[in-house]
Amino acid sequence: MENYANIHSYDNVEKLQSELTGKEFEEYCRTKLDSAEGDLQFIKRHVYRNKPMNVCEIGTGNGKLLFRLEKEGLLCSALGYEVSKNRCNFAKRLQSFIDCKSSEIRNQNFLEDKDNNQKYDLIIAVDIVLQILSPLYDRAEEDVILWIKEHLKVGGGIFPRTGRLQWADATD
Repeated sequence: MENYANIHSYDNVEKLQSELTGKEFEEYCRTKLDSAEGDLQFIKRHVYRNKPMNVCEIGTGNGKLLFRLEKEGLLCSALGYEVSKNRCNFAKRLQSFIDCKSSEIRNQNFLEDKDNNQKYDLIIAVDIVLQILSPLYDRAEEDVILWIKEHLKVGGGIFPRTGRLQWADATD
């Protein structure tokens, strides 16, 4: 079974916001960045170990969490995957607006990226990303877990928040 409708569910999210200018754009950006505060504080308290991290976010959306992590000095580097072209366009505009340079946003399905051999200290998948991926095809959930296992450093962790804060720690 293949069900790729889910992967297009965010196609038009932030399409209109990416056309905002001036003060409206700034206010929208600040609102988005502020909305990442809970996840940022959780990561600072429970994940960050006083050493800048390499982070990957699956379904990064507008990049707000990666950009907040960067601005807080928690990142060495970051890669965010997002399949919605509109959200990627907005993320790049937001990235420029707040002057973030350590984060890369890719308009790509992470499962199809054959060039990524990076290992990460933290892999993030918040806001129902895993629920969107699981029904894509029969082995999608297994492929996601295998991708995470392949790309997570020993001792790294995954932050798969789906509604309440959660944390998983890799020990081998």
